[in-house]
Amino acid sequence: MMEAYVKPVDLESGFAPDPELKDSEIIPWKEDITEYLDKNVHPYASDFWYNESESKIGYEIPLTPSSVIFDELMSKILG
Repeated sequence: MMEAYVKPVDLESGFAPDPELKDSEIIPWKEDITEYLDKNVHPYASDFWYNESESKIGYEIPLTPSSVIFDELMSKILG
């Protein structure tokens, strides 16, 4: 007889973290994290939670405009 697999539960929070369900959000720089998650995530996943110690603050640099300018310059240089 096979035993059922029981996911480990964090005793402090009572949640069972599942790495397969892990996701990320890009939150606007000037918006509060909690307010953003309540407004944009909670309506779709009412049982969501996040670990504040895993939160990262950073920014994204879009490279598309720079690469277009670089390509144009290289085509002029290389002829």
